[in-house]
Amino acid sequence: MKNREDFSELTEPELQEKLRHFKEELFQLRFQVVTGQLANPSRIEVVRRNIARVNTFLSRIEKTQVRSRIKEEMESLVKEKQIDPKKLPLREKIFLLRRQ
Repeated sequence: MKNREDFSELTEPELQEKLRHFKEELFQLRFQVVTGQLANPSRIEVVRRNIARVNTFLSRIEKTQVRSRIKEEMESLVKEKQIDPKKLPLREKIFLLRRQ
């Protein structure tokens, strides 16, 4: 795919910057549509898809951070309470995390 960029190697701030850039570009393209100056109408679709891709990678990063934070909290809770996490049902794990 010629128009597809690879975002997997970028960090979160770089992805935020790309997202801002693509949104600005989409705004400019929409402005050109209204004024009748748009030379390449398919570019709008490419930019919209790139925005979606960047948002996907940002949500993956966010989910990874949340998962690691929950795991750390659970590990600290298990150490404090002297509980075996393998024997603890998921419902009780969630309950203990919410009580903190």
